[in-house]
Amino acid sequence: THTPTTPMQPVTPTHTPTPVPKNTPISVQAGGSSSVSTPLIDIHANRTETDVGQPVQFALSIVNRISQADMSVLLTLKVPSGWSIVGEGFADNCSSQCTASYSVQAGKQRHIEFTGRPNQAGQFRFVGYLDWFFEGDESQVYKDTKTIPLTVKGSPATSTPVPSSTPTPSLPTAMPSPTPCVSGSGGCNSNSNDCPPEGGASVGTASGSMLLLLGPLAIVGAIKYRRREKWQGG
Repeated sequence: THTPTTPMQPVTPTHTPTPVPKNTPISVQAGGSSSVSTPLIDIHANRTETDVGQPVQFALSIVNRISQADMSVLLTLKVPSGWSIVGEGFADNCSSQCTASYSVQAGKQRHIEFTGRPNQAGQFRFVGYLDWFFEGDESQVYKDTKTIPLTVKGSPATSTPVPSSTPTPSLPTAMPSPTPCVSGSGGCNSNSNDCPPEGGASVGTASGSMLLLLGPLAIVGAIKYRRREKWQGG
């Protein structure tokens, strides 16, 4: 006898969705006993592009979240080569690295800042280091690092144009007026023949004038005299 077989039914696969976990705040473990929220950390500059010689202000800050234990923190700002420190604030020491240590209560903020001046052009990275622990668990020390890039451009050379020299026209030299020759004054020697009597012209001037007047008269007189002799002789 033949026993008919029952055809197999297709098996429909079942899919069970995996539950998506809810977003949980990032936390660090303090001593492995309780969850401690990470503090808020920030590094800031008042500009990220500047010119050589233009000061820039930097700040590194930390905020202890509310309802957390007090924390002790060490803030460090590293000054890159090619920069000079021209001012600082809330720092215990500031040379190639600016440092400050604080005790930060819950919900409070502390920061360190300095003003640097670039001495050369280039690309720079300012680095801030943070070390902290919470009171009651000093054995667990946390660390973090923050960086900020900064571009320094070479300041264009500014040259002051030199005005072309224009020759100054020379003014005519004023000739001194002759000192009036008055007898008895300091203008001439009263005993000299150059000085005429008071109110008169000088002797040299008078003689020259007389010669100019008498010259033509003498010539005319000589001609008349010769004509007379010729007439009488004839």
